[in-house]
Amino acid sequence: SGAVPHPVICSPAEGGYCSPIYHYQWQRSTNAVAWSDIDGVTGQNIDFTISPDQPTYFRRKTTETVSGTIVYCEPALIGIIFKK
Repeated sequence: SGAVPHPVICSPAEGGYCSPIYHYQWQRSTNAVAWSDIDGVTGQNIDFTISPDQPTYFRRKTTETVSGTIVYCEPALIGIIFKK
């Protein structure tokens, strides 16, 4: 509890239109069903500066902007371990 998690790293996007343009948007969820965008977190990977206060899933949404194709990386769960 309180430890800053390691970054979540996803491979660079590939495929799509002949000259693809990719937009990344990181999302979070506490149940892996309902997802919300994380404002301003649009890099290939996600770095953390604080620990979530509850177990939280993170995933990267990739949009190939020319074709509009959207894909998601596999969710990563950041868990919380409470020490006595």
